[in-house]
Amino acid sequence: MALKANALPALNAEFRRYVNLGGLLEGVLGSKDDTPAIAFIRGGIVDQVFHKNLDSFAGINDPQRPNRLFDILAFNTAREVTTDDLVKAAGIAKNTLRKFLDYLESAFLIRRVHRVDRDAQRFQRAVSFKVYLTAPCLYAALFAPVLSSDQLFQRLAETAIVAQVLGSPAADNLAYASWRGGGVELLTMNPGTNLPDHVYEFDWCNAYANSKKGPRNLVSFVEGTNAQAKPYILTHSLARPASMRGIKITLAPLALYLYWLQRDPMLPSFHSG
Repeated sequence: MALKANALPALNAEFRRYVNLGGLLEGVLGSKDDTPAIAFIRGGIVDQVFHKNLDSFAGINDPQRPNRLFDILAFNTAREVTTDDLVKAAGIAKNTLRKFLDYLESAFLIRRVHRVDRDAQRFQRAVSFKVYLTAPCLYAALFAPVLSSDQLFQRLAETAIVAQVLGSPAADNLAYASWRGGGVELLTMNPGTNLPDHVYEFDWCNAYANSKKGPRNLVSFVEGTNAQAKPYILTHSLARPASMRGIKITLAPLALYLYWLQRDPMLPSFHSG
């Protein structure tokens, strides 16, 4: 997809507004300084989801505990979390944690993405997963708007990519890889071959423009699992082809890729074929 000259800064500015305000009509219409409608989220979503709907979800009669867990998960969107860490942070038992996680996911507030190892194999005992808010604007509404220059913004940008997929059956193909000393931030598994077909690394700071190391983890993962997979590095403003050890890599601006993804329902990277 081509952009007019000097159009990317404007697209990135709109992307920042989308990350902080997208999906919050009250925030867009009622704010002059891009401050989301925190009262609307707390008074609307929390009241409806954590109070009115809990009665229908067996065994949950205290809205404060899943509310606290949701705050913890929202704060850690696009991060790998462990069951043990969440049990300690939320102060609940493992069985209760699983019940709350199922509830938050069924209420479409979070999405768990499963982990694979460096050979793209799922773990028999899943004790870690990545958690994503279903809309990046929930973070700003719960805590504060985030500047695009903030280190946190990359995680919200990653959340935005995942959020675009959640309305599709292809959401079940999402995964990430993690192993001792390395990992891959996001990938899609082909349901037919059970191999990764698209592999993503996020580089909002354009770090690879000033680094000679290259995306070693991403390349090693592709080499060891499926050399035909398509690796992407989603950047702030870099757009060019690259290669490392014979693996061809596409560097693309994240905001542009997200715009393309949203406009093209047949984009193969998030659809089984």
